[in-house]
Amino acid sequence: MQNEKQEKRLMIDLSIFFYRVPEAAKAVSISKSQMWTLIREGVIPSYKMSEKITLVKSSELFQYVESFKVEVNGSK
Repeated sequence: MQNEKQEKRLMIDLSIFFYRVPEAAKAVSISKSQMWTLIREGVIPSYKMSEKITLVKSSELFQYVESFKVEVNGSK
């Protein structure tokens, strides 16, 4: 049970500069398809290294998550 809870927590490691899309999705607990949608819509910037390699910068992923921060009084 404890391991399940740990897996669901956000795991953005800022010492890793770039994530590939599947790892980025896992880091913020969303599906790969949701991550691709966010990239396609320009919500999360990406870097196309080759036809098969797309990277997401960890700091930009962190900024995306931070945009959902809820203050103590329940507002953004």
